[in-house]
Amino acid sequence: MIPIVSARSIRAWLVGLIGAAILVGLIGAISHGAGEASAAPAPVIGVGVKVIPQGGGGCNVATVSGRTFDFAGHCGKVNDRITDANGQYVGTVIRSTTYPDGSGVSANYADIATVQMAPNVIVRDEVPVKGVGQPRHGSTVCKHGHGIANKVRQCGTVVAITKFGIVIKGMAVTPFDSGSPVIDANDEVVGIISGSPSLIDAALSAARALGIPVPDGASVATRADYELVG
Repeated sequence: MIPIVSARSIRAWLVGLIGAAILVGLIGAISHGAGEASAAPAPVIGVGVKVIPQGGGGCNVATVSGRTFDFAGHCGKVNDRITDANGQYVGTVIRSTTYPDGSGVSANYADIATVQMAPNVIVRDEVPVKGVGQPRHGSTVCKHGHGIANKVRQCGTVVAITKFGIVIKGMAVTPFDSGSPVIDANDEVVGIISGSPSLIDAALSAARALGIPVPDGASVATRADYELVG
């Protein structure tokens, strides 16, 4: 005797089959998405790379030493979290010449901060350098940064070296160039572009006090060999 299957049973069977197929598809999509998320490339940090301060804007990596990097002090106070241009966390500020309340750069004649890198950060310089050097009067230096003018490389001449920083004539600096490495002809980083108005004014005034004719548009950089402790 052939069993009789009702239309209702057939519909129920089809609904169950379709539901199972949809569930399998959803699980596959979720698994695929999780796989893509886990495969996201690790952030890269190196000399000349653009980074984003906790408060937004843009700064640049000046020097790298082991698992730390330096940039401009006004780009972050201690405990600030720093991300890359894609929003990935790259490290936390562990030392800075910026006051803890972020009100400005302290009076120790430097605009510099040190960031402890996150464990997953890959170190790879955007611009090749041989290390940190010392600035020299009359030398030609070039900054490598990512300011709003989109002119990564700009060069000028060192016209004064004061306790407030290196004064450079002819080098155009724009917002978000802060922290850019200043590199000499030996491919050594000799300075870190400053964006602190008080420090810039102090450096220009000190140069003029020495009788050096410095235009208002001159750039100022903290010495890259400045020893930041604390």
